[in-house]
Amino acid sequence: MRRSIVIALAATAALLGAAAPASASAGSTQDGGVLVNRPWEPLPAPPFDLAAGAYCDFPVHGEATVNKVRTKVIEEYPDGSPKVQIGGGALKFRLTNTATGASMIADAGGSAVFHFFPDGTKTWDVVGPVLGTFRDGVGNVGRGVWTVNGIYHIHFTATNYKTITIYHGGIHDDCADIG
Repeated sequence: MRRSIVIALAATAALLGAAAPASASAGSTQDGGVLVNRPWEPLPAPPFDLAAGAYCDFPVHGEATVNKVRTKVIEEYPDGSPKVQIGGGALKFRLTNTATGASMIADAGGSAVFHFFPDGTKTWDVVGPVLGTFRDGVGNVGRGVWTVNGIYHIHFTATNYKTITIYHGGIHDDCADIG
């Protein structure tokens, strides 16, 4: 637990400007990864539609109203695929119950360290809010649209089963707000 908190806090420090300067050179890690200095890249947040009953009891439309999220690969595998990536920035979604028109703004602008593993699994160590969607049986959180906030860890299996471990913070049911 303490290691994940340190990783998440380190990610936040990196996102606030403590990352290596642009002149840093590539190097190797002990486990065969390659340290890189790639540029920050924007992360698209396309609109989405969720069918009634799949996540909430009603249909939901989500659309980014603010998206200033940027990501940066800081370590890659020898084949050039990302191994460790950091990301963060302002991100807000308008979630709308398309049956009634009720809507809300959900903050999803957390900062994270993303780890990608050769077996297809991945982890996120996060500080701040993210928006999560869960169908029945695909995670340790029930069906719904949720805002997870605080300091937490998310593990994704190769089949995309999500397990959230919250160290400090909580989870909010966005379906209840627009239902």
